[in-house]
Amino acid sequence: MFHNARAQLERGSGPYFYLPKLESHLEARLWAQAFALAEGSSGSVGSIRCTVLIETILAAFEMEEISTIARLRVRAQRGRWTTSSA
Repeated sequence: MFHNARAQLERGSGPYFYLPKLESHLEARLWAQAFALAEGSSGSVGSIRCTVLIETILAAFEMEEISTIARLRVRAQRGRWTTSSA
């Protein structure tokens, strides 16, 4: 983030992260704080986007809290095994 965020933003892209197997809203809060710290130090507030893989039943029950904490940064995905048997 420190070394390439500005260059990505100048090209019309941005810093994107993939968070596999996020399991709780507490973990989402930790990532949100880390992203806020990185954005604050780079001067690009609101530029980070992330994709979260919801793969456990416990995380599925906390999807609302996870997306609220992440404040529209998150694009949630279901686990690949949930769709393979359908």
